[in-house]
Amino acid sequence: MRLELSDLKEIQTLYDGGLYLKAFEKSKAFGPLSAWEGPEAMVLAGRLAGNLGGDRLAQKLFVRAHRRWPGHPKTKAYYVQYLLGRRGPLEALRCLQSCPDGKDIDLEDRHYLLCQRAEALGRFRDFDRAHHWLDLAEALDPRHPWQPVIRAAVFEWQDRYEEALAQCNLSLERKPYYRPAIQTRAHLLQILNRDEEAMQTLAEALDRIESGRLAHFLGGIQLSNELLDAAERSFERFEALSPLLDAKEKPVIAALRGRVAYLRGDFETAARFYETQKDERCKMFAARLREPVSAPHRKVIDVPFERQHHMTCVPATLTMISRRWNMPADHLAVAEEICVFGTPAHSERHWAETHGWVAREFTVTWEATVALIDAGIPFTLTTGDVMQGHLQAVVGYDRIAGALVVRDPYQYYL
Repeated sequence: MRLELSDLKEIQTLYDGGLYLKAFEKSKAFGPLSAWEGPEAMVLAGRLAGNLGGDRLAQKLFVRAHRRWPGHPKTKAYYVQYLLGRRGPLEALRCLQSCPDGKDIDLEDRHYLLCQRAEALGRFRDFDRAHHWLDLAEALDPRHPWQPVIRAAVFEWQDRYEEALAQCNLSLERKPYYRPAIQTRAHLLQILNRDEEAMQTLAEALDRIESGRLAHFLGGIQLSNELLDAAERSFERFEALSPLLDAKEKPVIAALRGRVAYLRGDFETAARFYETQKDERCKMFAARLREPVSAPHRKVIDVPFERQHHMTCVPATLTMISRRWNMPADHLAVAEEICVFGTPAHSERHWAETHGWVAREFTVTWEATVALIDAGIPFTLTTGDVMQGHLQAVVGYDRIAGALVVRDPYQYYL
């Protein structure tokens, strides 16, 4: 069905207010989202699908709209968004070279295209040019809430987290309960070790808007803090707010509920959830859950999170381990001392041995891990591939899963 802008007005208003379920109910009068025709209609259908759990449907609609109307600025903008997520910033910049230009383009589309160019450049760490394009977007529409969200992302890539957080606050001043700003703000609070504020931000927003993404995010933070009842409620809300959840994504809900049951010690319920997964590792885990466990099955040492900067995984991990033992260490001071476009292993050892530690290298085996963790000693683990290495802290083990529990200096979750 081909829809005109007048047909979409009420749905667009509900969407802009974050009332995605209500917008979806209104949309049913015009048939399934996948059948909508017209550039504006197809893009709105994709945006709505993406906020209702239908990420794959959203991507299909953005690609289809661009193929049919490649010169339309709105289809171009959302196709570039697809490229950034699926194929990376180089393909996005190539696509933007053919971007329509001119004052006859809708103000919001021009603003969005400028921000996307900035995001692609930011991903390449070309920060000066990224901020230049963001300045142009700001001058074009000084009250739009989207530009500060992208500038927050660029500041995060620059390891300027407090400035990034300030940009999210600016976006929310311009448009309260703006879903992208809420989500980015909670993420930044989380990596700044301000979990309570992150959860409060998400919970307050969920009282006002209908976002499965925010409910899923809130449940993840609650789960990491072992607020299991609250996490379960958040995951239930995620499912209720995601009526278009892809068939391939639905097992995610079962896995999350299985995780909650497992951490509660309800192994039978957890096993039932994990048995529904197609992943063979999940099925093996479900089988292990039904085997008797003689020793304590899980132990985790409390090691605080420290967010690494660009290529500073070693200093951040050394700082986390040091704080576990109340030893003085400052992430950026360590980085200044031992980092040169990454950190050689001998520099890591030299820093440890000259700052009050005894350093020993060993092969990480299950037996060695259990012995160290049982003694209350977390340790660093180097993982590597042909081109690079990465340092993390091993802070625990899980006998049933047969897994190490790792504190990564970049990804917040254990």
